[in-house]
Amino acid sequence: MQIGEVMRLGEVGFRIVGIFETGIAYEESAGVVSLRDAQEITGKPRQVTFYGIKLDDPQQADSIQKSWRPPCPILPSR
Repeated sequence: MQIGEVMRLGEVGFRIVGIFETGIAYEESAGVVSLRDAQEITGKPRQVTFYGIKLDDPQQADSIQKSWRPPCPILPSR
């Protein structure tokens, strides 16, 4: 796929506006859409099934994890 092309997910078409490279295979095989569009595609309005948090200082992960209380279980960091 190239910038400007339309990719269909089910009945919804999304125009590709950029391509990102991270060096991590599973991230590079993914795409980014708005939360509202993702909820509509999956049929889960007003729901979030995953939180991803990137820290400037990974050494703070344990203290942040202990102080943050999300409304769902925390997955181990990688």
